[in-house]
Amino acid sequence: MPYNFFARKSVKLATIAQDIIAVLDFSNISNKLKNTIFMSNKENVAKTAGYRDIEKQLESIFRTCEELKLLQNKRTAQDARNKVEDNKTFDELMSQLLNKNPALAELFGVGHRLTSAFNMQQASNDKKDLDLKEFPTYFKFKKLESGEKLKRTATEDKPIRLSFETDAENEYFDREERNGSLKVIIESDKFKDSKIIYSTSLKDGICSLNIAQPDNAEPNDVIEYKFIVEDLTQDQPFINFAKITVTEKSVHQEPGPPKPTPPRPPKPPIEGEKKDVPGGLNIPEPTWVKKENWAAHDFEEFDEFDGLTVQYVGEDETGKNKVDKYNYYINSDNFYLLNELKLAKDNMREVIKERYKTSLVLSAVSILAQSKLDKMDEDQDEDIKKVRIATRALSRIILPLIQVLGSLSEQDLTLADD
Repeated sequence: MPYNFFARKSVKLATIAQDIIAVLDFSNISNKLKNTIFMSNKENVAKTAGYRDIEKQLESIFRTCEELKLLQNKRTAQDARNKVEDNKTFDELMSQLLNKNPALAELFGVGHRLTSAFNMQQASNDKKDLDLKEFPTYFKFKKLESGEKLKRTATEDKPIRLSFETDAENEYFDREERNGSLKVIIESDKFKDSKIIYSTSLKDGICSLNIAQPDNAEPNDVIEYKFIVEDLTQDQPFINFAKITVTEKSVHQEPGPPKPTPPRPPKPPIEGEKKDVPGGLNIPEPTWVKKENWAAHDFEEFDEFDGLTVQYVGEDETGKNKVDKYNYYINSDNFYLLNELKLAKDNMREVIKERYKTSLVLSAVSILAQSKLDKMDEDQDEDIKKVRIATRALSRIILPLIQVLGSLSEQDLTLADD
């Protein structure tokens, strides 16, 4: 599969996209479906409805893979550590800005410590002693008794995600010999002729099942599923039933203007105590991208007028809130930045670069934060486009603006009023 498949927002593995190799085995699909997908030369594929269905299942499989999530978090954290080791100025500058400005601190969240931007652990570190078997002795819905029927809802057009508990070993369905099988049947009359597309993942006693809803499913429809798990050792298969009620998509009203929150008075400092940045800040050290490397990244190639772009890498679900994580990339060869550096004295060039970097990153963070407030169902691609357009425009005026505003004094304002 092409690496850009893993960089999609529906897969959320952009950081390690170029390091993943996926080989798909089509030997068990029907000849009819093969003929609709593969062209006559057997080398190219046709992006038919069947192809799209398979692609959606693959997106779900890779997006929910805990091992790949953990690997991506480790890679992103290591990249951030490498950048931070090379440059402490950005962190120190951000700390000063946030400590002195309650409005900026509110943008990043409230707290007392600068927390890690990366979830380096899976949901639980406590691994149970699992007694997994070659052939299971039970296979049931998670948190239900054996044979108990599952009843739940599913939003229209969204995959149905179900979890089973079992003592089957991880390779139960995939091993070459004496493997088990899972059969999914729809018993509702309306959907009996519907194509059933699903994917499974079995790990450490939990079998996750993703099922695409039938094409003709509508709100208030009830889909009755039957799941049969069997192997050569069983006299009777494990049978589970689920009743899924389809619900309408939620319609979110546009939020009203936020009420201003008065800033809290700062706590008196304790002598000798170093003040930390408020928690929730989730910005890794931005990456400078030179012209010769414009084409070496997964995002759309920079040109000489681009300022900054971001790349969505997933969610950090640690703590009470979910925090979107982005990588930030700054155009080293922006036309206006290079012009300012050319005119500047040698001892001011690094200062100018820090001003440029910090101002564009803060602008990007503000845009992303506002987009998150404005809508419940985020479209990262649209937000990334907004960031790119805005910073492209800001790059031409941000440095002169900082210089002019920073040099203004009360006397200058008095003279202007006169």
